[in-house]
Amino acid sequence: VSVTATDASSIKAISGAAALAVGSSGTVGLAGSVGISAATNQIVNVTTATVDHSTLTKVCQLTVTATSTATIDSVTLAGSGSAGVGQVGVAIAGAGAVSTNTVADTIAASIANGSTVGRFANAPVTVSATLADRLPDLAPLADHAAAEFADARTTLERLATTVV
Repeated sequence: VSVTATDASSIKAISGAAALAVGSSGTVGLAGSVGISAATNQIVNVTTATVDHSTLTKVCQLTVTATSTATIDSVTLAGSGSAGVGQVGVAIAGAGAVSTNTVADTIAASIANGSTVGRFANAPVTVSATLADRLPDLAPLADHAAAEFADARTTLERLATTVV
């Protein structure tokens, strides 16, 4: 007998922004622009594999398994450029990127609420809950110009329970 529950949720997201400012004049040319890119990705699931209020007889093998392999692959980009030309050509451009990724999964595997398992001599009984969730590696964020900013938040909350 096998009882299995699997969460294989997946988010693939790309977001971006660009800003360009050009100031050109013989006397005073001013220009300004801002580009902002934001991404929020969440996976919040409950995955449960349970033998509940049950009577199993003559079991040769029992496996109760709950697994979560949720993944978030997210890319958030921003870029800016500016140019100032002429006697007083002033150009200001700014760009920013913010990405928030959250996986908050709860998984459980159990034999519960008075369930009984009648098994042949030494028949194996296995109950397991496994979390293998994955979020992006955010280490490469660095080197932003004065008017640019980047922020990345990653949260991985895990709760796995196994009850027999």
